[in-house]
Amino acid sequence: PAWQATLRRIEPVSGVPGAEGAVTRFTYREGGRDVVMTETVLACTAPSRFCQRLEASMMTGTMDNRFTPAAGGGTTWTMDGDLQFRGLYR
Repeated sequence: PAWQATLRRIEPVSGVPGAEGAVTRFTYREGGRDVVMTETVLACTAPSRFCQRLEASMMTGTMDNRFTPAAGGGTTWTMDGDLQFRGLYR
């Protein structure tokens, strides 16, 4: 809730959640209506990388997340996204 305030539901569809090939459905409440996004895990080499394909009515794309140790004991999160929007969102 702290970083995805509109997230309402997470539903595993197939595979082991978080593992390569797993499919999960996320439901968000945006502007008074439900928005459903499907995630397919393309790669997961925890704790350093998580890559996913995202699909929703308004967009499709991939997000490649990489995590590296940072000075002082923190973590640096680097995310490369390739998103294609449709309709009014474009």
